[in-house]
Amino acid sequence: MSWVHGLVAADERVRSEALARHLAQIEASGTGTLPGLLAAFMASAGRPGVPDPEAYPRLAPHAVLFLEWERRFPSEWRESWTYSPWTAKLVLLRTFTRSGVPDGVRPALVDLLLSVVHRRQRCQDHWYTKLARRLDDAPLRERLRAAADGGDERTRLRARFVLWALDHPTANVDGRAWRRWLREVVRPLTQPASAAELSAMAPAAVASLLAEMTPGEIGRVLEGLHTGPAARVLAAIRPLRLAASAVASMDASLARRVLRTVDQPAAAAILAELGPAVAGPRFPGPGRADLLELMGSEADFALLAAMPAATAAEHIRHRPPDSVAAMLSRMDAEAAAAILTWRGERAEVLNAMGPPASHAVFAALPARIRARYERGGPMSAVSQRV
Repeated sequence: MSWVHGLVAADERVRSEALARHLAQIEASGTGTLPGLLAAFMASAGRPGVPDPEAYPRLAPHAVLFLEWERRFPSEWRESWTYSPWTAKLVLLRTFTRSGVPDGVRPALVDLLLSVVHRRQRCQDHWYTKLARRLDDAPLRERLRAAADGGDERTRLRARFVLWALDHPTANVDGRAWRRWLREVVRPLTQPASAAELSAMAPAAVASLLAEMTPGEIGRVLEGLHTGPAARVLAAIRPLRLAASAVASMDASLARRVLRTVDQPAAAAILAELGPAVAGPRFPGPGRADLLELMGSEADFALLAAMPAATAAEHIRHRPPDSVAAMLSRMDAEAAAAILTWRGERAEVLNAMGPPASHAVFAALPARIRARYERGGPMSAVSQRV
């Protein structure tokens, strides 16, 4: 079973061989060596705090391997799992948090925690903050303080947040804790008034107070308010260019929450004013995909092209195959294949595209998906055409 460690090898040849073996096992049996090892690890955890004393520490390195795979090669990790890899990530981190960290994997988990502090946040990363309480000791705090004193602003804030969580062991550190901490601890509003005072005022009155402030200052004010008041104030800010510049200065996740609450025409106008590169990370979730249609076809295409592939696929999942095919045909083959990887009805979309575009996109799809064509699966007719 040592071959599974090849999934995180720096040598691309070794990694490719391990990945091929992993995918072949999944295709043949619906499971595989690594999924089986992770299932055994989770079973060995037993009741919270009472893991199997022999099996749990013996299997823990395989759980760490899975987390390290996500850290180093997130695309391969995401595309090569039997079900949602984020769910598996959540369960493994929760298991370590509840059942304990064996000594043999402690250094690796500390390194993973520090890597999360230094990177842009990914799905389920908030579980590392919970795990930090299991890993808490003087050396960890020293490394976190070093990160809090150097690096870019996001790294400094993330490190401070984890230190705060360690200093407040009963505080809830769920997925929304980061935003609460930013609003209440790091950036409590005092100018032009407190958050409570601004929330009680009419949106137009608040917008009037903000009129002489810079976009960055307005963005800090919006971040300091709860989502509902922030959305109402944003919709009242004039001119549109000022509102868009304020949104551009905001943390992307906070901006998404506010734009999700703003009425659709106003949100669409602000997103169009931002431009694709800035609007993409701030676009509300798939539940507001109708905003794209309000923005017009060209803005729609540009914004989707600027989004991460998985996000773009979510936004177009309810569009008919011919509409998706027309959009993907305008992209380069790799970008189109990345989006198609995350969408169902691949055969219908490729058929609607037709050669030579479908041939190029097919060639750029992950090997595990191409294999379904080549073995005469449900999309084999497409592989014959492309």
